[in-house]
Amino acid sequence: MNSDTLQDRLKQLRAAVKERWGVLTDKDLDTVDVKLAKLPGLLQEKYGYTGEQAKKEIKLFCSDLQAKGQNIVELVEETLTNETPRQEAHIK
Repeated sequence: MNSDTLQDRLKQLRAAVKERWGVLTDKDLDTVDVKLAKLPGLLQEKYGYTGEQAKKEIKLFCSDLQAKGQNIVELVEETLTNETPRQEAHIK
C-alpha cells in the first residue's frame, strides 16, 4: 500500500474519531495515529471512562463504522505494522 493511501485512511479514521469524541484534540490524535492501542487510555483520561467502558465504546464505534460500510479501523490496523516508518504513519 502506498503512503498516500495510508494517509487517506488515517485522515478518515481521525475524522470519524473526532466526530465521535470531540473532546480529543489533534495532539491526542497524533499519538493515536502511531498506535491505535492508545485510544482507550485517552478516552479514560478525557471522558473519565473505566478501562472496560472505554473498550466497549471503541467496540461500538467500530461496529458503527462497519454498519456504515466503512472498515477504516481494520484497514489502518492492518497497514500500520512495526515495519511502517513513523513518518509515513503520521498525518502532516
